[in-house]
This record gives sequence, structure tokens and C-alpha cells, in this order.
Amino acid sequence: MDKNKKVGPVKRYFLGVALALDQLLSAIRGWDHDETVSSVLGKMEEHERAGGRKMRPIPKVVSRALNGIDEDHCREAIERDEGKNAIADSYLRNNSAIRGKRW
Repeated sequence: MDKNKKVGPVKRYFLGVALALDQLLSAIRGWDHDETVSSVLGKMEEHERAGGRKMRPIPKVVSRALNGIDEDHCREAIERDEGKNAIADSYLRNNSAIRGKRW
């Protein structure tokens, strides 16, 4: 979506709900709760292209569907600062009350 384009309140509402559901699905799946499924799938695509582990059938189908709706959607949705428990690690590093405890 063009970041300079104005979005009406109704569209903004539905985009917000879609993003929340996307992040909820990611958390339910066991991935970082603040990373979108599209970002995870984009990282899987990159890893596969680089000769890493092949994507499983369901993620591959979902990735192709999203990329079919919006060209290169998953690759463009990659959040480099999210994933691999980046949020939890950052919280543990910055919260003095729990610093030093093993989780």
C-alpha cells in the first residue's frame, strides 16, 4: 500500500483489524507475536532461495496466494527487526526487575 495515500477511517479500521489478526495468527503458530505471517513467509522464501531448507507445502501455498494478490507481498513485508523472539529478548534486556533471571 502506498504510504502517501490517504486512507479513510473505515479502511483504516479494517486494515488495523487485519494486521491484528495477522499478528495473532503468528503468535498462535509460535512465531514472534509482533511479526506478521507475511514477514515470516518472506523470510522462509529468502532462506529457501539461498539454498536453505525447503518451505513446507502449506506455507508455500499461502505465500504464493499472497504474492498472487500483491506482487512480491511476502518479500516486501519482511520485518528485519522482528522474529526470533526479538521482542521478548529486548524486553528481558531492558527490564531491570527481571534482569538476570533465566527464562
